[in-house]
Amino acid sequence: MINILTYTFSQKSNHKNNDIAKNYFIIKPELTKKLDAAGQHFVDEGKLSGGVSMIMHQDKVIYQKAFGMQSIEEQQPMQMNSLFRIASMTKPMMTVALLMLVEEGKISLDDKAEKWLPQFATIKVLEQDGSLVTPKTPVTIKHLLMHTSGTRSRADAWFRKNNIDPSKATSLKEYVNILLQVPLINHPGEGFNYAMNNDIVARIIEIITKKNFGAFMKERLFMPLGMNNTWWIVPEKEVNRLTSIYLYKDGKQVLVEGKEPIQSEFPRGNGQLVASAEDYMKFIQLLLNDGVYKGKRLIKKELIDIMTTDMLPKSIPLKVGNTIFPNTGFGLSVAINSGANKEKWLSQPILFENLFQHLPHGSYLYPASPILTGG
Repeated sequence: MINILTYTFSQKSNHKNNDIAKNYFIIKPELTKKLDAAGQHFVDEGKLSGGVSMIMHQDKVIYQKAFGMQSIEEQQPMQMNSLFRIASMTKPMMTVALLMLVEEGKISLDDKAEKWLPQFATIKVLEQDGSLVTPKTPVTIKHLLMHTSGTRSRADAWFRKNNIDPSKATSLKEYVNILLQVPLINHPGEGFNYAMNNDIVARIIEIITKKNFGAFMKERLFMPLGMNNTWWIVPEKEVNRLTSIYLYKDGKQVLVEGKEPIQSEFPRGNGQLVASAEDYMKFIQLLLNDGVYKGKRLIKKELIDIMTTDMLPKSIPLKVGNTIFPNTGFGLSVAINSGANKEKWLSQPILFENLFQHLPHGSYLYPASPILTGG
């Protein structure tokens, strides 16, 4: 479980008077107390060991609070600068980096993946009757970013049954080569399957730029955004800030992973990043400001719009593991809340398990993570 809740209910104001707009959202003391209590409630229920809450309006953090424990065993309280394993929230960042290359004309979302990875030219689809057939349509970059490519998660039984182990890879290139040894689970565009698609796109970024994926991310995204507390391998001097991971089981928090500095032996697009809540909020600012951060444009608004637009056919349910997300579509590496409205948002009780369903229409996030991004 990722012990971080980063709320970004920032919305663009329609006020013509900038002075009014700047003061449009003010957190009053009584509301601050309610927000404090809401965060602490998840800890008191035992659903979270701890977390960080932040609310931003018009590029200004108007509320922030650390609650609970960073490490239960060490009785170390959560801090605002605590570091979190942000897992699948790596995916949207990788996607923005890829879209920068789209803007430069180096790749198109409609390009066939086989243009850079020839394995896709011969990959097959495993039908339900056990037969292997040629895909009805080639896998594209858009399929990969929407998880409709048909590629399999490395947890898929096919890997184990065929003695194929992606975890033995020592580089992103080797890792992706192993992933592409198995047949697709469905024809491209005909199903949503949470898999290692973003790792595949990260490898394509390496091929296009002739740079290590991690170096490219640092150069094009982390440094411009001032994300100085974001790493795949946490520096030794910063390890004490790393939050422990717990699993809520039988009414209590069970330690899964402690202060392990190495999240991945090589940078990946699917996950494994570590970041502070403040760092991730900087990335969220970039999205909410349509590609602009502190007055500097890093990516075109039109590409952010595409990324955060629901493109998943209504006939395809968004399902991650055994969890189905109702009224939820999918853009490029982000889920889109397509069903909530203000009345439902305000009147329904907010539970940890269904926070996303309480956000306004058009909010977006990655569904496998309790980090909420958008608004």
